[in-house]
Amino acid sequence: MCKLVSLLSLLLMACSAPPVQEERYVPRGPDAPRPQKETNYFEEFRGDHHPTGTVFRLQGKPVAIDGPNVIVSLIKSDWSTMQTPGGKEHREATAQFLVQQGAESHNISVNQGDDAVAFNVRITVKAAGEDYNKARLDYLPWVDCQVDAL
Repeated sequence: MCKLVSLLSLLLMACSAPPVQEERYVPRGPDAPRPQKETNYFEEFRGDHHPTGTVFRLQGKPVAIDGPNVIVSLIKSDWSTMQTPGGKEHREATAQFLVQQGAESHNISVNQGDDAVAFNVRITVKAAGEDYNKARLDYLPWVDCQVDAL
C-alpha cells in the first residue's frame, strides 16, 4: 500500500503543471532622443522656380526663388484711390507677401514702386493689378515683382 501511495503521488506530481512564476514589471529608462530630421521646405516645394534678378508675375500660387532658397506668396493687395484736382483717378497698390525660408516666415508689405527686405532678399513691386475670375466671381490680385539676393 505504501508503494501504491508513493506511486500515485509521483504520478500526480508528474501530471501537474509546473509552478507559475510571476513576471515583474521593470520600468524602462527614458528612450534615447531620436535625431530630428529637419524638413527642407524648399526642396519639397513643387511649384514654379524663378532665378533672382528677374521680373515675374505672382498671382495665386507661391513661387520659389533659387539662390537664396526662399518661397514667396502673395497674400493680398490693398488699393488706395486718390482723385487729382483735374478729376483723374490715381490707384496705388500695397502688396502683402509671405516670405518663407525653412521653417521661419515673415510677412512684409510693399507699396507699388517700393521694395522691402526679408531673409536677405529684396522684393521690389514693379506693377500691380487685379484680374476678374469668372469661376470664383472674384478679383484675383497680381503683382509683377523682382526678388534680388543681398
